[in-house]
Amino acid sequence: MKKILYLLLIFYINSNAQWVSVNSNSTNNLQDVILTDTSTGYIVGDNGTVLKTIDSGNNWSSVFTLNNTEWFISTSFINNQIGYILSPNNLYKTIDGGNSWLLLYSSSDVKNVVYFISENIGFIGTNNGILKTIDGGNNWINVQNTLHKIKSISFPSQDIGYFVGGSDSSDNIYKTINQGNNFDNYVLFMQSIKEKVYFINDNIGYVIGWYSPWIKKTIDGGLTWIDLFNSVNSGVGGMEINFIDEINGFYIDNSGGQSNLFKTTNSGQTWSSELNLNTSLTYGFSKLSTKFNKGFLIGENGLIYKKDNLFLNINEKKNSDNIKIYPNPATNEFKIATEKILNKIEIVDNCGRIVKTIIPNLQTTTINVSDLSTGIYSVILVCDGVAKDVKSLIVQ
Repeated sequence: MKKILYLLLIFYINSNAQWVSVNSNSTNNLQDVILTDTSTGYIVGDNGTVLKTIDSGNNWSSVFTLNNTEWFISTSFINNQIGYILSPNNLYKTIDGGNSWLLLYSSSDVKNVVYFISENIGFIGTNNGILKTIDGGNNWINVQNTLHKIKSISFPSQDIGYFVGGSDSSDNIYKTINQGNNFDNYVLFMQSIKEKVYFINDNIGYVIGWYSPWIKKTIDGGLTWIDLFNSVNSGVGGMEINFIDEINGFYIDNSGGQSNLFKTTNSGQTWSSELNLNTSLTYGFSKLSTKFNKGFLIGENGLIYKKDNLFLNINEKKNSDNIKIYPNPATNEFKIATEKILNKIEIVDNCGRIVKTIIPNLQTTTINVSDLSTGIYSVILVCDGVAKDVKSLIVQ
């Protein structure tokens, strides 16, 4: 009996650890996806497509009937009931979970992305600026002119947000630390069509786009950036990047007639192939949501893939002992603060190479890095033979 239960458990885990195709009941191109809790989610797309699930993505149904010529490109929900969907000219709002929609804002300026951080405060990125509302989307003001389009927004906390877009190496990333009242901007030096900015916390973030170098990472809130290169694929079609925590993440690459999903389990130092789609479509996969340790992958012709339990050990990682490294950035040395006894420390460069291995003793808390080149490294902390945590470190 125990053996049968064990086999059933293994079958359940394996069946929930794979990406599976889900029927969207649509052949339209899908552009954006969001989960509002473990059961409820929304997808928007071309030809007035707005889909909703209430059973964790197993079934999707249409919840928009006002206009089948709208090209919805972005969505943002505050909770299960209150949300927004955006086309290049119009913004719609629902307060009843998609049962009814109100045309809230319309203008001729081309809009690319909508992002709300609360019921009242939200942002729209346009082709030449950043709009802000403080009354739930009824009124909008331009709070920042930009030299290029704003295509992606990421707020890792209520106050700090990042805005990016453009296609030239001199394009800026715009940052606010006070909910859009003021902005700083930093040049990315990234000759690429910027598709997505994603910050895990206030300091650690990524930008992905087309053409090399096509993934950049910062661990100091956008002040400095380093190129990340994928050792699996040399494609130049970066579309999406998304992390579930500091260690585990995904990105989408569309190039060479294939659409690929890649995964990292070491903070972006190395990547492995997770899912491959041979396609004659322009893009194939386009957007990804990884909230609540669930994955939803969408794309052209109504494509939806779903995966439960993205990382089976995610709860263990989140509940791991608090481990800190400081100072960061470091010049000559850094220290490790932890309650655990570490039996190995590895420092890995941005190409995935181990450049330093330390076997600590009980007194070892300080690591010398004066011999390392300037750059971003991963510090892998091993306890009881298992990688307990991975921390990013800047050496300057």
